[in-house]
Amino acid sequence: MAEAIKRVRGVVKFYNQTRGFGFITPEGEKEGVFFHCSDVGEQFGYLQQNDQVEFEIGEGREGKEKAVKVKRITEEESQEEEENNRYTYKKREKGVRNA
Repeated sequence: MAEAIKRVRGVVKFYNQTRGFGFITPEGEKEGVFFHCSDVGEQFGYLQQNDQVEFEIGEGREGKEKAVKVKRITEEESQEEEENNRYTYKKREKGVRNA
């Protein structure tokens, strides 16, 4: 059985559009993860510092981690996930109370 690929969320902390690379700080982490413009979807020209993104962790040069399949998250997507998380939490909370 294939292992599910986990998408990670984070914030673009540095992006050099001229050189085509940058760093993303994953949620809850201090260290940034390298990304290259070739690993960004169609929104390559639109990524900017402080953009919220979603990505997968891949292997870069010398075995170091790198962000791949990077996608900018819109405000709407971010709010939708927040609402889903609240709903899931409330649902779990109800289950605990009824047990």
